[in-house]
Amino acid sequence: MISSLESYNFYTRDKIATYNRIAGDSIISREAAYYNETIKTINTVEEFMDDDRLYNYAMKAYGLEEMTYAKGLIKKVLESNLTDSDSFANRLDDVRYKELAAAFDFGITAKSKTVQTEQQRDDLIGTYTASIQNINKNIQEEHRYYNVVMSQITNVDDIFKYPRIRDYIFEGYGIDPSTFDYETTKQVLSSDPTDTESYVYKEFVEKSVTWNNALTDSYAERSALIAKLNADRQTNSVDPADVTRLGKVDYQIAQYNLYIDKADKYIAMSAQFNFQSDGSIAANASAQNEDQLKEVKEKYVLAQPRLTYSTALINKTYYEDKMATIDDLNDLIYDRRLRTIMLNSFDITLLYKDSDLRTAFSQYATDPTGADFLAQPEKIQNLVKSYNFDVDGNVIAGKTAQDPADVTTTTNGYLTRYNSSDAEKDASLISEFKRNMPLAADLDDFLSDLQAAKRVRGFALTAFGIGENELTRRELKAVFTSDLGDPKSFVNKSGDDRLRQLAKAFNFDAKGNITTPRSAQSENELTRITKAYYVELTRFDSTKSTKEKVDEDVKYYREEIAKIDTLDDLVKNQKLIDFLAKSERLKPDELKPEFLKKLLMSDQNDPKSFLNQQTDVRYKKIFGSFNFNENGSVASTKTNGVQNNRGLAETQNFYITQSIEEEAGVDSVGARLALYFERKAPTISSLYEILADKALGDFVRTALSIPAETASGSLDSQKALMERYIKAEDLQKPEKIRELVTKFLALHDIENGAPDPILGVFNGSTSFSAEALASFAQYRAR
Repeated sequence: MISSLESYNFYTRDKIATYNRIAGDSIISREAAYYNETIKTINTVEEFMDDDRLYNYAMKAYGLEEMTYAKGLIKKVLESNLTDSDSFANRLDDVRYKELAAAFDFGITAKSKTVQTEQQRDDLIGTYTASIQNINKNIQEEHRYYNVVMSQITNVDDIFKYPRIRDYIFEGYGIDPSTFDYETTKQVLSSDPTDTESYVYKEFVEKSVTWNNALTDSYAERSALIAKLNADRQTNSVDPADVTRLGKVDYQIAQYNLYIDKADKYIAMSAQFNFQSDGSIAANASAQNEDQLKEVKEKYVLAQPRLTYSTALINKTYYEDKMATIDDLNDLIYDRRLRTIMLNSFDITLLYKDSDLRTAFSQYATDPTGADFLAQPEKIQNLVKSYNFDVDGNVIAGKTAQDPADVTTTTNGYLTRYNSSDAEKDASLISEFKRNMPLAADLDDFLSDLQAAKRVRGFALTAFGIGENELTRRELKAVFTSDLGDPKSFVNKSGDDRLRQLAKAFNFDAKGNITTPRSAQSENELTRITKAYYVELTRFDSTKSTKEKVDEDVKYYREEIAKIDTLDDLVKNQKLIDFLAKSERLKPDELKPEFLKKLLMSDQNDPKSFLNQQTDVRYKKIFGSFNFNENGSVASTKTNGVQNNRGLAETQNFYITQSIEEEAGVDSVGARLALYFERKAPTISSLYEILADKALGDFVRTALSIPAETASGSLDSQKALMERYIKAEDLQKPEKIRELVTKFLALHDIENGAPDPILGVFNGSTSFSAEALASFAQYRAR
């Protein structure tokens, strides 16, 4: 009869050769091939469990053969959501069930199709917020660029050579850069609106007078027509010709307003440049003087869709200048710009009625301590007290509308609160985005003309600095259906990173259907890896500070891995690599960036690839947990059925390992137990895990010479007894594992009547070192 030690040595002397021998066994290799091909076709847990070959293969791999019959229990395990600490698998003490659940994507976190993950949503909202905060910074950069380039302009044509300068000017004056008339605009810029012979004077100043007169006549005709139609309706004698004429007059009014608006823009713009009629600049002159430069800048700032700090500063100056000219209350209230500054300063809604303001001013002027005035809201009282108006609304004799100190207080308050309404709108937009975005059924729904869809879409476009009308619907569809891993896709060929980031924020496939999130790692993989990292770093140090540090690491990994677009992004981040290594119990120098890149760029179907030359299954698990294509980009989707490459590699490795241990057990139960312990020991976090596993418990009790009868005692008493000899931390040391294995092999055979290994020395059946012989002698003496 062969000894346990001899059997153990047979299987461990050359572990790689043993592994390859078992893997090459005709039956085992055939089962592996069947599993590898068939698992890709499985979509549901029922399909998986109905296929006995698949099901039995997986159960054996995870050491659960004895539970194969309990399909109800196993189904609940497989469907467990491992992100939920209260899920079925997580409530079971035996870690084999968690390992089985983690190997598949049957849980509710698996391959869920969603238009946006929570991380994508939060990232987009963060981008939106940052884009709003950066508006003022962008304005300052545009100012800087405009200053630099305008100082070099010598001819009107130079403006059109710099689209950024042209658009800066056009934005301030409300001119569409995509539809403007070049010749008209050029002549306007080369005109003096005060010169009666200039182009802008003849084409716009003179015509504007005509259009305004015609507009006045049209409004008068409209009023007369409406009065006549109202009267005729009373007698049921409406003339259809009058209705037709009213429609034409309304059209004329709209057209005249357009002409006048266009004229006003061109006239105002022409006044801010010093080009001569031929487009040149006079000697010793510049394209713009300081006042003109300031005017164009202010126009640009005021044209921005949001109230920025730059706008607020311009409004502050405007308020300070205008307050010196205010003669009565109406001047203040009718100037909507002044009124807005005033109300913002005192934190009063802009919807506050003008009539209520006048009432409050009148009450204060009449009796500042009276009940009527004191009944006003405190904010209104503070506002009214800061101005100098009498009962009739005129500025009090000998004073200005506001004392200098009150002007300062008002403008300071405005600078503090100028964007409070925008902040409220942002909060409302974010809330609406969170509420409506998940309701999109597909890309067509997202791109529809429904108001909710337009607002949600506008929010996303704003976040990435894309104008509402910058892209056609067809172009937007091309963006969202682009394969970001394909260099020839619409987004990648555009070279516009804004479009790439927009596409990345949502999950639509090539047909516009909602699909699984595009990510370097799936949610299931993130859950598995981060949980493994947490366990690895806290299992022997559960102090609050350590847990907080690990929580920070996990948060960092989740946030940063979501930003990964290419393999290069990953290998440049050493912190992510270190996290990955620790989660798989690898040392930092065992997963260097260049090694990781070669690993993840390997062809798993090529037996000679770098990946397939690795003997440590942990590297194959790392390869399988990522989702990079042959270009090193994150793939849009990865259809591996219910098990990805990481789970497949782990399952097949476990199956072969179990087969090795089974074969060893045919000749020696002791050898099988030793191999099993050697495999499981590094993963043990607590002695309770040993006690929960009968095989591990038998091994340790034998190795430590603890009587088998103690197994009937309470878990706490068994744990206390074991702790006299060993701690869970000791099992992280290879030398400690070897020591326990050596003790176990010797004592197991003695306790079970196997040949005495020391006698075997004299029979020539095996060979031991002098150190091993001395150890055996000591064990026998015990």
